[in-house]
This record gives sequence, C-alpha cells and structure tokens, in this order.
Amino acid sequence: MVVTIDYVNSFKRALVYNERKVSSGQAALLDAGGFLKEVKDLSMKEKIDRFQMRADMNILAKRHCVHMSLNFSPNDQLTDRKLKAIAATYLKLIGFRYQPYLLYRHEDAGHPHLHLITSNIRSDGTQISLYYKANSVLNPARQKIEKDFRLIRAEGRKLVLTSISSTAANYGKIPTNQAIQNVLNQTLDSYSYTSVQELNAVLISYNVKVYVKHRPEHQDKVLGLWYYILDKEGRWRSAPISSNDLAENARWQYLCQRFEANLINRNKGQARIKNEIDFLLSTQTNTVGQFICQLEEKGIRAVFQRNQIRRVYSLTYVDFQTKYVFDAKVLGPHYSAGYIASCCSLQTAADLDLKAFQKQEQHSAGGDFESVSIALSGSSDRPRDGNAKREADFLFNLFNKVHGYSNNGLVKKKKSRKRRKVS
Repeated sequence: MVVTIDYVNSFKRALVYNERKVSSGQAALLDAGGFLKEVKDLSMKEKIDRFQMRADMNILAKRHCVHMSLNFSPNDQLTDRKLKAIAATYLKLIGFRYQPYLLYRHEDAGHPHLHLITSNIRSDGTQISLYYKANSVLNPARQKIEKDFRLIRAEGRKLVLTSISSTAANYGKIPTNQAIQNVLNQTLDSYSYTSVQELNAVLISYNVKVYVKHRPEHQDKVLGLWYYILDKEGRWRSAPISSNDLAENARWQYLCQRFEANLINRNKGQARIKNEIDFLLSTQTNTVGQFICQLEEKGIRAVFQRNQIRRVYSLTYVDFQTKYVFDAKVLGPHYSAGYIASCCSLQTAADLDLKAFQKQEQHSAGGDFESVSIALSGSSDRPRDGNAKREADFLFNLFNKVHGYSNNGLVKKKKSRKRRKVS
C-alpha cells in the first residue's frame, strides 16, 4: 500500500474533485464518519458545512483540509467492506480517529485506490500535525495495515513489466508506473538525444513528459526527476511519479550517461532532416499545415513545447526512422518556426496578390488542417496521436500574428472615440 497526503486550504475544491468523479461513474462514495446522516442522504452543502465547522474552530490554521490517497496493488483482494475497515484503521493509527471524514473509492486508474477527505482541526480547536512524522507514525501505520489485512507490501517491490506496447501511454488502462516505464524502455536506448528538451520531444509523442527540478540557488544541481502522463491536449493527466519509484534507467545519472554517449556521430543524423525540410520549403509546400503533414509523411515530426501560459519556447525535430532528435537551434536559424512560417507565406504570396492570398488561407484552413489528423505513413513504431493538427494550428496562428492577419482577414483598427467636453 502506498499513501500520499496533501494539505489543502479548501474543502470545497477537494469535494468537487471527488464528486465529479462520482457523477462520471469513475468513483463511488463508500463511507462517512462524524456525520449525523447516512452516506446516501448527505447533500453537498451538508458535507461542506460539516468540515467548515471544524475549520472555524481554528482560524489561524492556514491549511485545515487533509486529502489522502491510499493506493493498492492490482493483485490485492479488496471488497468495499475491507476498504472501509482499512480506511478507519489507518485514521485511528495516525491520530485522526475522532475526525469527520469522507471515503471515496476511485476506479479511474489501473490500480484500486481510495481518497480520504478529513480535517486536521480537533473539536477543541487544536491542530493535528503530520509533518516530520513519516518514520515515527506514518510508516509504522502503513506496515501494520499491510500485515493485518494481508496486503502486498510497498517496500522492496520491483516494477514487473508485462509486454512492451508500441502505442502511447494511456492513463487508467494499466498502472501509471508501468505505463511510464514501458515508454521509457522503448525510447531511452533507441533515440539519440543530448538534452532533456530533446528527450521530452520523444516522450511527448508517447504521451509522457519528464520534469527536472533544480535547486533555486544552484540551477546546475538537480534535486530529482518526475514523470507524468499527458492527455490528448498535452495537459497533465496523472500524478507525477518520482524517478525513485521507477527503474534505474529513469534516473538522472542514467540520463546524463545517455546525453554524453549520444554526442558521438551526431552530424550524420542532421543531413536527412535538413534535406527533407529544404526540399519541402523549396518545392511542394504551400501552407504551414501542408508542410507539417508532408514532413510527417517523411517520418519526421516537428514537436512544439509550450510553457505554463501556452507559449512555444522550443521547436524540436524527431526523426522516427533514424531515431535522431535535434533542437531547431542546433540545425540553424533556417529551421526555426518563424522562418518556416515566413517561407510558406512568401512562397504562396509570390503568385497571388494580398487579398487573394487572404481569401485562400480563409477557405483552405479547414481542409488543410483537418487532413493533418489522418493517420500518416512513416515508421511503424511511431504513435499516431494527432499532434500534427495542433502543431499546424499553432503555426497558422503564428503566421497570422507575424503578418498582421486575424482569423477573419485583416486586423481591424479600433476606432478612437472622442470624449465630449462637459461644460
């Protein structure tokens, strides 16, 4: 059993998250403790008010909501009655015996797990603290439950891999750790990358991404790595998984060895990517969407990585045939996103006047970019998740911003309004 504990400052946020899972059929409310009504008779307002009463007893506490997650192995034999007993016993062992709580069983992952919502404010207004009590309270409580309920122990477990699939990681079908490890086993030793940015360009194609945490005062020192699964829109889908919970090849030391080893004979991988891009820009490409589509047909994918505010900060090319990965900066300025957009626009505008070019882009945008989502030919182990359509939309919007176009034609200037003088 693996337990994660989060302190949050809003009961409503934690309740809404679990209730939405219940509404979508991915979770069920199993039990409630410290409430005057039965579980099925509790309303959303009554749940919030019960926890808010405890929060009002200690207004100095910054975080008064405790959100726990109890994760079990898929091989554990669990029933609803057994899960209720496990949750009640765990709360008792860590000092939350007399606290109100709600117990949810979730079925949105590849392993059974529970979500517990409770308060760390006692009835007398004092606060229960679990900080720095992992070795003295939390771990002994977990070990006792594993022994008493005959659960598979979390300590000493090794990740057992079944079959390595060539498809992208899908959250919920198999355990998150196993899905991420399967992708890493496919990519880490197969592709030639020299940085985390280039590695992420490969992992994103398989719906996985790695986050490197550095020391605030020393950016060259790494504190750890966290992996997580992405959805089809490129957003976080799973909770971050530490590299310590995965195999040895997921850790920073192994990646640094791969970075150094991949520096050898890198130049021979650039020639094919440059030749294909130069050929498309000089002959066949009419729009940015067609460029990305035709580049995918050659077995090369252009991966755009965005920050938290959805701005693109890097463009990386992944060659799924030769397994080479290159940042656009390494290839040169003639392979950046801005240069590609300008080449496509100049090539199209060379034969058409400005008004005709605007109309062509408006009428052809839908057809060009819809065709990108069709399954493209290329390497057999390359995942086909429709990322090319999103990347084509970005380049199309980037081109419009550079040349002053909007989705409906030229950007209209706002009319200045004169203020009337008040006599």
